[in-house]
Amino acid sequence: MTTTHSYTVQTISPLQLKLDIKNPRFLATQPTQENSILYLLTYAKVRDLALDIIRIGGLFPGERIVVFKDSNDDYIVLEGNRRVCACQILLDRSRIPAPQAISFPEATDTVRDAIRNLNIDVISSREAAAAFLASRHIGGVERWDTLAKMKFFEEKFTAGQSIDQISALTNHPAGDIKNHITQYYLFFEAYSLPCWTQTQKDNELNLFKIEVDKFVRIFNTKGAKTSFKLTFDQTTLKSVSALPRNIF
Repeated sequence: MTTTHSYTVQTISPLQLKLDIKNPRFLATQPTQENSILYLLTYAKVRDLALDIIRIGGLFPGERIVVFKDSNDDYIVLEGNRRVCACQILLDRSRIPAPQAISFPEATDTVRDAIRNLNIDVISSREAAAAFLASRHIGGVERWDTLAKMKFFEEKFTAGQSIDQISALTNHPAGDIKNHITQYYLFFEAYSLPCWTQTQKDNELNLFKIEVDKFVRIFNTKGAKTSFKLTFDQTTLKSVSALPRNIF
């Protein structure tokens, strides 16, 4: 084990790692390891990544996996969920959701030996990794989609951090962060209305595919906030309207 000022480097089997069910991209209403794997296989091209791992005989050099150890002594993946998921399935095919099993590639013994144990960066806490994650996924090379960024900011705000603190942590403008949070609440207020059927939520309103920008853009058009009599509570950042709630 190697130690630096901010993290340790340990050699750990991918099968000992837990996917991060709080990852802003997952958006699952019932987050579980199984749902996280299904999401990654469906939307994050894990099968293609597994083919690359097989082709080159392991992970690409320089692509480190970042984890932290939680209160249950579980290693939770903060950076590298796709890679860990691919390695887990290549080592243990029982983790593949049934409909996906037929098309998922199989690894040779040589590849399995190469990924059986990986060098992992173990950081002290989820909070300690927040600035690193923001630098990569808010304004960096592997950007999250809009809804994932909204969720990241909202979770920090709900945890008690001020807008200025989140701005300092992420190096992102305070005004943009505040807008993201208000729009997140507004979107989910609409998404949670009882009028939607489960079929609509699975298809037209699928959270993993929906272009949330198009919805929130409506409220920035000329006259929209006046028509909706819409403001935002400056403490909670949730929507407030002078209209009766059912009309709003």
